[in-house]
Amino acid sequence: MQYKWLRTYWKRALKAAKADPTLRLHDLRHCTGQWLVNAGRPEASVQRTLRHASPAMTRRYTMQRDRGEDARAMAGILFPAGAPRSGQASTGR
Repeated sequence: MQYKWLRTYWKRALKAAKADPTLRLHDLRHCTGQWLVNAGRPEASVQRTLRHASPAMTRRYTMQRDRGEDARAMAGILFPAGAPRSGQASTGR
């Protein structure tokens, strides 16, 4: 299928789904890469799926996952389970 028609069908699908019209077809590639990495797939597998020429291109997705994991780890350090958070009153128990 020529790209012109693929894009036409994509725009029609967005309209039918009442989705954000600025959503690009290429955004699906980014979602696929991120979801595969988040699911624990090996970097080489994700690279093959997305047909990236170099691992560096694929590594952008693993960096995003790592940032999320780092943020969760910091939240656990700063706010251990059971500790009151800012804006929460301590019950004194």
